[in-house]
Amino acid sequence: MKNRILIIAAHPDDEVLGCGGTIARLVSEGCQAYTLILGEGITSRDEVRKRSKRIKEISQLRQEAKAANQILGVKKVFFYNFPDNRFDKVALLDIVKKIEQVKRKIKPDVVFTHHWEDLNIDHQITYKAVLTACRPVSEETVKEIYAFEIPSSTEWNHPVKFNPNTFVDIAKTVEIKVEALKSYRDELREFPHPRSEEAIRAIGKRWGSAAGLNYAEPLYLVRKIIAETSAIKKDDNIKLRYPLKKDSKVIWNWRNHPEVRKNFFNTKIVSWDEHKKWFLQKIRDPHAKIYIATCKRKKIGVIRFETIQENAFVSVNVNPAFFGEGFGSLIICHGTNKYLK
Repeated sequence: MKNRILIIAAHPDDEVLGCGGTIARLVSEGCQAYTLILGEGITSRDEVRKRSKRIKEISQLRQEAKAANQILGVKKVFFYNFPDNRFDKVALLDIVKKIEQVKRKIKPDVVFTHHWEDLNIDHQITYKAVLTACRPVSEETVKEIYAFEIPSSTEWNHPVKFNPNTFVDIAKTVEIKVEALKSYRDELREFPHPRSEEAIRAIGKRWGSAAGLNYAEPLYLVRKIIAETSAIKKDDNIKLRYPLKKDSKVIWNWRNHPEVRKNFFNTKIVSWDEHKKWFLQKIRDPHAKIYIATCKRKKIGVIRFETIQENAFVSVNVNPAFFGEGFGSLIICHGTNKYLK
């Protein structure tokens, strides 16, 4: 995958249901993720749409969407107000223009969106608008487009025409997906509904079994353009900088990687609240120094130096995307030189 990801969803919660595990995994590997939610997600519950009557509910749903996306590690969520389950009453060009506005801001490499054969009309139109907004002209940044499955929409359109050709291993992030979905208080249902906790895990197992994995999210690769790339090499210039508050989420994901946790006495996942408190304490602690290691604008790791009484401690976390490539020793070398200056 590339560095910048944009999830384009018709409604709040579609982004979690469709590719929540994938996004959490990619963020943990150093990608930057953004979400665009096109519809307000509420007013189809009324016979006649009156958005003014639903301002409070729409605002609450947006707060839930922000909370869910924060759990996944998404940097920012963009919202628009297209009428819920009435996208067919809106000019396609109006939807395309909104997508293009967000694309110009973040310049994504990869887009995840709905499948064109979903039962939901808004999903169908979102897919068409995405393809229109991401036409493969020379200046287009989007090189990959994936369509995801939405439980209780994709499989309810018969005959089912969703035939995934890409399977993402989410064994390490399926619980993050479930936790994110819990943020949507009115969207989570009781089993056996497809949008229940149990069903989400079961669907992950079902697709995992189709690909020899424990858990997987299915995707359909719509388009992939392979251009020349410049991969990071060990002899490339590694830079160190002080951490920002926004780095906290990435470091949290790195700390919770299974290969990292198994080296601790306590292998339990570090909660977000616990990590956030720890992170803020460390960046303010005069006896601790934290540096973020970057190369070609990608975060490749973090190193922390800390003195407690007369003892000195060093801790390193490497971006899981670069495990086994020797970057840990380089980060220690560069970090030590900077710390001792």
